[in-house]
Amino acid sequence: MNIFKLIKKYPKDTLVAVGIIVFIVTAVLAWDWYDNADTKFWQNTWLVAGVVALVGCVGGWLYLNSKTPRS
Repeated sequence: MNIFKLIKKYPKDTLVAVGIIVFIVTAVLAWDWYDNADTKFWQNTWLVAGVVALVGCVGGWLYLNSKTPRS
């Protein structure tokens, strides 16, 4: 199946999946970026990004598990 047809058929599901993947990658890598940051600004930026990404992961998990199953 063509990937563009799949995205066109399930736009909301695709957006949620891509968003959660971005949140997971940011949540994992933000701590490394925080440790390797050169300035206090970037340390604070990556710390906030990591916390927001963790909250987004938990929120996405709760959102996806609160939906009623389709039959």
